Amino acid sequence: MQPKPNQPTKGTNMNETRGGAEPMQFESDRLNEIDREVNKRLAVADPTQPIALYVSVLLVAVGTCLILPFAKSFYVFLLLFSFVFAPLVIAMLPMWFWRNVMSQFVLTLAAIAYAIWFLSIYLIVRNARDAMAVVLFSYVGPIAIPFLLIACGISLPFHLWRNQD
Repeated sequence: MQPKPNQPTKGTNMNETRGGAEPMQFESDRLNEIDREVNKRLAVADPTQPIALYVSVLLVAVGTCLILPFAKSFYVFLLLFSFVFAPLVIAMLPMWFWRNVMSQFVLTLAAIAYAIWFLSIYLIVRNARDAMAVVLFSYVGPIAIPFLLIACGISLPFHLWRNQD
């Protein structure tokens, strides 16, 4: 029985062929080459660190420490946290995925502006003589949602433009 051309035979090198034909390429080798090309493209597509995400995580950590004294129980803390930081936590998704310089710059500015907004409300609540001033925390996130949407909308074209290369 004659072996078929381009079929490895027992005792031969798997990449050798008979009759001087081109070496065989197995499907796994082709897939490994495709994976290497994709990884090279991803390395080029994401050249920067997610600085905006780091700034936002720092803001959420510091802000959490600042609102803890106002919470009388764990449930009140969850309520305050959800009203104050939920929009920023949702905005962290583009901060993680849109990793080019201009998108990160715009999103970092948005995170810093959110920090200034939160700090101004925090100072009002802390220095207020009224016990109901804590209710102002419930307006921090909802008022900032349009601003964060606009910031994400501004940074999206930079992300899309960079990924066309």
